[in-house]
Amino acid sequence: TSDQDFPYNHEVIDIILGMNESGKFPKKCQFILRPHPRCDFANYEKYGKRPGVFAQRPGRPAGLADGWNPSYDDMIELAATIRHSDVVICPSSTIIVDAIACDKPVVAIAFDGHHDGLNFYLSHRRIFKFELMQDILKFHCFQVAETKEAFVQFFNRYLNDPKADAEGREAVRRELCFKVDGNSAGRIAGEVLKRVPNVRITEKRLRPLSA
Repeated sequence: TSDQDFPYNHEVIDIILGMNESGKFPKKCQFILRPHPRCDFANYEKYGKRPGVFAQRPGRPAGLADGWNPSYDDMIELAATIRHSDVVICPSSTIIVDAIACDKPVVAIAFDGHHDGLNFYLSHRRIFKFELMQDILKFHCFQVAETKEAFVQFFNRYLNDPKADAEGREAVRRELCFKVDGNSAGRIAGEVLKRVPNVRITEKRLRPLSA
């Protein structure tokens, strides 16, 4: 999540990497750290110098609402990053749905770095009470860690049992994602073209992202 929306990114990164280095997890983990496109990547490169951490530049930036104007290669890299991860960690983010589409466990960060006891209406905890998040959470498809202790519990659970909550993730793919075959853009374009007068539609299958 962008630094503007979640100002505790660096604190949370240091907390989780510190947990890894101090043996809080059942095995030493490797992390791919991918900041939000609106973050200044120069502030995140330093983490790549720590053992077991790779800092990944998140594609090409743009002056759009989400700050990302991905190339095809950018999208492939993101899809591959998620697909080959054991667990995805993030604050509130659409990456949660991307991970679920790839059947990957997600631990969402709802604690505010070192700012324990922050007022609920100032805390990141409040985001997970929004309707958007509640519509996904009702499927019991990922875990929300409101404390550091809860994070360790959920993360270790998923490391030991990657199939935990798989039924909920499958329900999200079925009910919310519709199809995960990499051809959603083609279907959307086809529907738009059907509604545009005097346009001849030429069928052209897009390369699936899963290829």
